[in-house]
Formats: sequence, C-alpha cells, structure tokens
Amino acid sequence: MSPHTTPAAAAPTTKAARLTGREAWLWLGLLALMSCLAHLLVDLRIGIYGNTSPTLKGWDGSLAGLNALAIGMWAFTLSLAASGDRTGFAAAAVFALVHGTLGNGLISLFIAPPPSLGFPYQDVTHFGSLIFGTLAALAAWKQVRRTPGRVRPLMPLFALLVMVPIGYVTGKVRTEHLPVERGVVSYQARSPLEVDS
Repeated sequence: MSPHTTPAAAAPTTKAARLTGREAWLWLGLLALMSCLAHLLVDLRIGIYGNTSPTLKGWDGSLAGLNALAIGMWAFTLSLAASGDRTGFAAAAVFALVHGTLGNGLISLFIAPPPSLGFPYQDVTHFGSLIFGTLAALAAWKQVRRTPGRVRPLMPLFALLVMVPIGYVTGKVRTEHLPVERGVVSYQARSPLEVDS
C-alpha cells in the first residue's frame, strides 16, 4: 500500500463487493437455480414437452406457470436469506434439495439416463442440478443452524409441496408428447419445426 492510500480506499466498502466464501450458500443457490432453469430450457428445446407452438394446451400452460412460480419463489427465498432471515435460508435449502437434487437431478437421471436425447446438454444440466442442488441445500442448512430466530414454516412447506403438482403435470405433459414403451419413456428426436397433427 502506498503512503498516500488510506485503509478505507484500499478495501471495498459495499456488501456486494465483499461476497466471498462466507456467502457460499448464495453462490451455490444461484448455481442450483441456474442449472434447474437450464434443464427446463434444454427439455423444451429438444421437444420433451412437445413441439413449439404459438398456443399452449392446458397441461403445457399449467407446467409453464408452476415452473415460473417455483423459480420465482426460489429466487425470492434467496433474496430473503440474503437479508439474514432464517426462514429464507430454510426455504432456500428445501428448494435446492427438492427441485435441484431430487427433481432435476436424481429423478431426471433415472428417467433419462446418460447419454440422453439432448446429449451432452441435458446430461450437464442433470448433473449440475444434482451437484449444485445438494451443495446449495447443505450450505443453506448450515446457515439455518447459524442464524438465530424462528423459522416460519409456510415458505419451506410451500417449497416442498409445489413439487407435487409440478411432478404430476410434468408426467401428464410427457405422456402426452412422448410414447411410453414397457413403462420407460421412449425419446424420439424431433425437429422443432415439426407440427403435431
């Protein structure tokens, strides 16, 4: 440090500039959220939810709305946790575990084991969701244990329960658009320009 530099000028003073390992839960939560969103976009692109169309059928629209609700609420829990709220940490942990590790990680790997139809992109998003979802859940749970206060149960419960309709509607949409043979979904590559008749 030069003699003309004051200690205040040498160190960043804003909280955003000081995000480091202490906020690992936030970085991991964002990576888990991005992996889940990328997974959804890859699935849409390769036609798992049917061909692209200017209109949405009932189940397709429901799935879009439920996923938007889940992703929006997950982002809200991360922002709530960033303010130091214990409920935000708990809900962020549940979202990362349920939607990242289980929903887009383990279950997706089981349904579409590597190499999947969208290789390598779909497999990268499955593994990303599995890895980052697990790490984000563990890091957020560690913050729950460190943070004083009470956990209000409604938000973590919502994070858990919203997965039930998402799973149900996803199953409905996939069976509408993908043939099922002997209990296993049979993926067929289709051009995004094809139109359902």
